[in-house]
Amino acid sequence: QPLQLPGKLEIQEKMMAYAGIIRTESELIQLDTWLGQYVERFKTHLSLDECTEDEILKVFMLQTAKLITNAAKLRKESKGAHNRADFPLEKEQWKNIHIVQSQKGVEMRGKKNERHQIKMYG
Repeated sequence: QPLQLPGKLEIQEKMMAYAGIIRTESELIQLDTWLGQYVERFKTHLSLDECTEDEILKVFMLQTAKLITNAAKLRKESKGAHNRADFPLEKEQWKNIHIVQSQKGVEMRGKKNERHQIKMYG
């Protein structure tokens, strides 16, 4: 059965409406819930080998949107293009914090803990 995914335009519109230039926690939570229904579905029931190119593009768009949304929810300050209406000021405590998301989960760590090792596979 074909994978039920939203259209590319719908994903873009949701991202602009809920995680656009000015964001709030409640909007990010709504977006996270909407994205979650799709991400969970293909996380456990998807093989990219069985998908069309268009489906793969949508899957990657949804995954990227989920990562952006999660990071935006965690960062409780406004800085540059990340403008949280509910946290309008920059905070010194966030100056050296990186939000890292992986299969192991979400981690917030300081720059001093960053690893700069890159593995190349050819």
